[in-house]
Amino acid sequence: MLKEKIQQVKQETNRKRDQQLLIMGAVGLVVIAFIAGITLLKFPEEDTTRLKVEEKKQTVISLSVQEIENLRSEFKEALAHFDGEIQPLIEVRNLEGWDKEKAFDIQSLKDKAVSGFTSGEYKKAIKNIQDGASMAEEAIRAQQSDFETAKSEAMNSYHADDYDLASINIDKALAIFPDDEQANALKHRIDTLPQILPMLEEARVTQVENNPEKEFQLLSQINKLDPARTEVTQRLQELEVVLKNILFHKSIELAMYAIDDQKASMTRKHLKDAKAIYPGREEIRLINGRLLKLESKIRLTSALKNAAKAAKNDDWAKAKSYFERSKKEDPAHKEASQGLDRANEILRLKKTFTEFQNNPYSLSVASYKKKALADLVKSEKYGNYSYSLTNQAADLNKLLDQMNKKQKVFVVSDNQTFVKVRGVGQVGLTPGRSIKLKPGNYTFEGSRKGYKSKLVKVLIPLGQNNTEVTMICDEPI
Repeated sequence: MLKEKIQQVKQETNRKRDQQLLIMGAVGLVVIAFIAGITLLKFPEEDTTRLKVEEKKQTVISLSVQEIENLRSEFKEALAHFDGEIQPLIEVRNLEGWDKEKAFDIQSLKDKAVSGFTSGEYKKAIKNIQDGASMAEEAIRAQQSDFETAKSEAMNSYHADDYDLASINIDKALAIFPDDEQANALKHRIDTLPQILPMLEEARVTQVENNPEKEFQLLSQINKLDPARTEVTQRLQELEVVLKNILFHKSIELAMYAIDDQKASMTRKHLKDAKAIYPGREEIRLINGRLLKLESKIRLTSALKNAAKAAKNDDWAKAKSYFERSKKEDPAHKEASQGLDRANEILRLKKTFTEFQNNPYSLSVASYKKKALADLVKSEKYGNYSYSLTNQAADLNKLLDQMNKKQKVFVVSDNQTFVKVRGVGQVGLTPGRSIKLKPGNYTFEGSRKGYKSKLVKVLIPLGQNNTEVTMICDEPI
């Protein structure tokens, strides 16, 4: 903003200077012509007025044309410097408002210089314009010094929290340069002191009382009003660390209490809060390890409870699933291992008994019957655990009794075919005969000399008497 004003003033000053130089140039030509003329002409005696003019021009007459031109050029350069560099600063910095007398003296020297130039007193004109420039530069320096001193004292008073003295000094500085950005910014900071100072005092009290939460709250409000207070910013950074440590240890403490109370979800919540503050702390690792054990224990307890409930309801497929979960949490857990073994054996027996019920004639095979009897013995130890297994065992025992009872079978033949039952015995030659066989699958074999032998597979149905089997060899060889 200051540079722009200076530039505008420079342009206006240059325009006025150019006009002055045109006028002074014309006057200079007249003077030079005059000097050249009087060197060729001889005047008669002059009156008193002419003598005074002659005396006034004597200095010019004693100079050569080249010397005059050099002096004129020197003056023009000095004036250009004054108008181009000094005058804009005088106007922009409002030197007249700061020291009216000094500004008047500077302008007077400039006016004398211009006047002397137009009258041909070039050396005096040069001296006056140079003296004016020197006086202006010295005044500008003094003005800048007064401004800097007032601003510095205002800053010192501000840092000392002296509102009254800071206000007086900043007003002095702004009276010199009212548009200065730094001074206006300082003025804004000083104006916040009436709000800030009571909060600073309260913050000091809370620090003594060791109340970091309240102190942080107060200093945060101060920081919003004046973010440039480095001591407040530094203290806020320190308090942030303190509060983070407080929150971290509080979260750790709550997590420990939750673990002791077997509350996994609360433990995980507090652990998450602690991780958000210091994720790499050793406390996090230790509590997380305990939490994993707690959660495993909870899952184990839940699985065992559900397994017991399923077993009580005689739902051994579900009980097996829960016992397997229990074993996953603790492979060496005795109750889980025993429960899983029991579930597996009960389910195996139930499956076996179901298969025998679905295929009762397999019991006619000795090896299967032997297996059925062995499993019935094994099932006795699980009678108190599964009423459905007990019922299946009873049904299988009944089935075995039925399969063990012989039923009437009538064999029809031609009294020429020799009939026998493989694996059982001979029927012999008979036109028809009743025999007794246990339910099951049998192979009847017939033979006759000169005829092809015959094999007939027969199922003796369970619970059905008077099954008829025809065996006649009547196909010649």
